[in-house]
Amino acid sequence: TLVLVTHDMATVQAFCDRAMLIHDGQQRYLGDPEEAALRYYRLNFTGSEDPRDDATDVGIVDAWIESTEGRRLVDVQQGDGFRLQVELEARRELDSPGIGFELLNVDGVSVLGFGTVLEDDEGVPQVIVAGQRIKISAVVDAELVPGRYSILCTVVRGRSRGDTALRDVRLIDFLVIGTDPMPGMIYVRADVAATVQSP
Repeated sequence: TLVLVTHDMATVQAFCDRAMLIHDGQQRYLGDPEEAALRYYRLNFTGSEDPRDDATDVGIVDAWIESTEGRRLVDVQQGDGFRLQVELEARRELDSPGIGFELLNVDGVSVLGFGTVLEDDEGVPQVIVAGQRIKISAVVDAELVPGRYSILCTVVRGRSRGDTALRDVRLIDFLVIGTDPMPGMIYVRADVAATVQSP
């Protein structure tokens, strides 16, 4: 059992399986850390904890990274690709939602982004009803240099990309382990040729 008293919701989201929100000396919520973080932000920055708030249209059920063979990972070995697995649950109807991910380095600098729009094989937008779950699997082939990284998730409703259902929620923190330090954030194999000329 870990007891953590903090205002740093990213820490709660990253390290806790359950969270309790206490406001004005009263327990206001006990359960999913993601929901606790959303309620904390609503209470402290909007003055409301109305569960109908736009920020709660999508819940995060689970998120993890795994090897390309399907083994769950805590850290990634330098040079290895990995797969991001995310399960979301709609709390309200979503018409062809777009789901985006952003990978940040330890300084909060965006390294890369990727995402998808939910459509069927003919390109027809899919409607996700309340209670329906969305499973996302994304293979990340970029060779990251050693360091600490985070993956954020954003979900937009329908075709209007400004209509956000979930914004920049931290899913996972992980470390890329390796002994080959390189400049930058991604190791790129470049075809470099050099010639030596006589003086």
